Amino acid sequence: MFEEMDGVPLTPASPTTQDHDSSANQSENPIPPPLPPRPPLPPRPPQSYPKMLPLLEDAFKDMTLVGTIKLYKDSSSNLHMTSA
Repeated sequence: MFEEMDGVPLTPASPTTQDHDSSANQSENPIPPPLPPRPPLPPRPPQSYPKMLPLLEDAFKDMTLVGTIKLYKDSSSNLHMTSA
């Protein structure tokens, strides 16, 4: 099935691709120098939230909020409310 070939058999003491001389490998693949440490970041001011706008429409004054609502105006400046 397989033909025998003339050659030198490898023994367990022979170097393999993983057990090669590391000094020869250093010239081929030099290790880059470590990066300098980063300077500390300046402190960030606390995030401010947008101010709440009063609802001027009478239809919205007596509603209880359950879930999420979106208020928007369309291109004709008509006020719309959607809930999710």
